Amino acid sequence: MLNIFGNANYTKADIAGIVLVATIWGERLLYYVRSVLLRLPIIGNFAEPFIVVTIVAVIIITLRWVKDRIRLQDLLFVFVVLSVYLLHLAIYEENAEYLSENFPHFITVCLPMYLLGVVCDIDKCINVLVKVSLAYVFLGVLYYYYVTFVVGTYEMDATVDQMGLAYQYLPHVLLLIYATIKKFNVWYFAGILLGVFMILGSGNRGSLLLVFVFTAVVFLFWSKGNIFVKTLTLPLFLILIISSDSIAIFFSDIMDDFGLSARSLNYFLEGEIADDNGRSRISKILVSAIWNSPIIGYGLAGDRIFLDDLYSHNLLLELLMSFGIPVGFAVFAAICLLLVRSFYKCQTSVQKAFYFVLLCCGFLQLFLSNTFLFEKTFYFLLGYCVMILRTYDNYLSKEVSNEESEYALHSSDSTVASCVMPEQR
Repeated sequence: MLNIFGNANYTKADIAGIVLVATIWGERLLYYVRSVLLRLPIIGNFAEPFIVVTIVAVIIITLRWVKDRIRLQDLLFVFVVLSVYLLHLAIYEENAEYLSENFPHFITVCLPMYLLGVVCDIDKCINVLVKVSLAYVFLGVLYYYYVTFVVGTYEMDATVDQMGLAYQYLPHVLLLIYATIKKFNVWYFAGILLGVFMILGSGNRGSLLLVFVFTAVVFLFWSKGNIFVKTLTLPLFLILIISSDSIAIFFSDIMDDFGLSARSLNYFLEGEIADDNGRSRISKILVSAIWNSPIIGYGLAGDRIFLDDLYSHNLLLELLMSFGIPVGFAVFAAICLLLVRSFYKCQTSVQKAFYFVLLCCGFLQLFLSNTFLFEKTFYFLLGYCVMILRTYDNYLSKEVSNEESEYALHSSDSTVASCVMPEQR
């Protein structure tokens, strides 16, 4: 047993799990390290594969201790999902271009994230993950400031664009919100302000909505105070924000000064904050297409055929387009059942809070933006829910075993007593 990270005792398997989960959770930090290495003489010539090499090395080193948490059913699930993907790639020629392009990300990022969720013991990881999230936000802001104002160019690549930027910050901001409401910390609070500022500056309204939803849930159920007073406070706070044009104008000017997008604030000032930005038109097109092929659908990424390379912005419609109504509804129902069961089986407040973090970023997000074929947090959430159910089953098994042991001990004591009593009399 090793005694690290405070007074708690951790096994080598626990430490390996923490290192693995923290590395993937703070993956973006590796980009910042690589940016520094690329500017160093000699070392910079070999720094390009730094991220891949680091992640692969961590997986290889920690796999020895965490592999026992992965069961045959998990590997079977990964195999089935991969087989479905490859089958659709072979059958649906119209979708082949997108599926081929997305395949490397799907097999190297999305599917492994399910296994990461299975091995994630959040009660032991939470303190490290909060610190990783804090570093993520601060270094992310510094990096943006450096490339925008010092170097003078903000490089938009496949991993960073202003719309995608919001969802990169989102899980870290949500985790910091939970940590701050549980126990106030000035550094965490500063991280929240900076993170929300960057999300606001991305022009992505969906991520802002998820920040508010998560904050409301955590504030109502995890903060101290009377539930009735807190229920009244949230709407009043929201009304204050919505009714203040001057606040929106002030932050809009700041966004322009920092080279960020004031898109969300402009929507607000123009009275179009609730505008669906064409999503209702997308839904109408897809609903019509679904009724034209209700049984088999159009295959994975089939929505791109009808939307000129756009995606559904709706998980349910995307599943119905991919698999047809019978299978699509069955898959969606199975996902919802897993989410509901795991919510009720959470054993600690930390488990439940992290569940809500992943629910916002990996499930609710798919009704606002992104696609389940690309969103890695969706698969992390599925694996995490499976972990919760297994933890609960193990807990019940131990309880039953303890009860049987106590019963056997009690029966043994009664038998001994019945043999001894006559002699004493």
